[in-house]
Amino acid sequence: MGNKPSNDLKPEALNDLRKQTDFTEEELKQWYADFKKASSKDYLTKADFKKLYSQYFPSGDATKFTEHVYRTFDSNRDGSISFREFMCGMSVLARGTVDEKLSWIFSMYDINKDGYISRPEMLEILQSLYRMVGEMSDDTHYDEATPENKLEIIFRNVDRDGDNRLSLSEFLDAASNDPGIMSMLQ
Repeated sequence: MGNKPSNDLKPEALNDLRKQTDFTEEELKQWYADFKKASSKDYLTKADFKKLYSQYFPSGDATKFTEHVYRTFDSNRDGSISFREFMCGMSVLARGTVDEKLSWIFSMYDINKDGYISRPEMLEILQSLYRMVGEMSDDTHYDEATPENKLEIIFRNVDRDGDNRLSLSEFLDAASNDPGIMSMLQ
């Protein structure tokens, strides 16, 4: 209690992160400096994270989507994101293989962590995405203009066994066969 967090990344933490991520020592130090600018603590709160995320989507409401991303970064589920959790997630998103990135995204959509994405879970994420992005772009097809319609299209094309939930393998297969998604992830 009363201890002020260090502004330097400890050597043992740096060594651990070098082993656990695909970032260089210099990159990790820069990420740590930026992390410390976002929070005076050794972790990010939901409020810190929302503030950071909202900067990238000023015209929409990032609140709900940020909660889902936050939950996914918080791998130990303690209600905060440590620098280690943040960097392990960022390593997957920035430098991971396509399958690693898709698995991370799947874990964000799988809100209740039962190994499947249900229709309500998918709808929750789609609605939060639409609120965050704000106005739909002019090139969006009318039939995909609502989260509900997008949900129907996704499940019609991806839910191979018709059980109204997507397994990781269904999700990976569908995303791997979508040129738009593949180009975004590479």
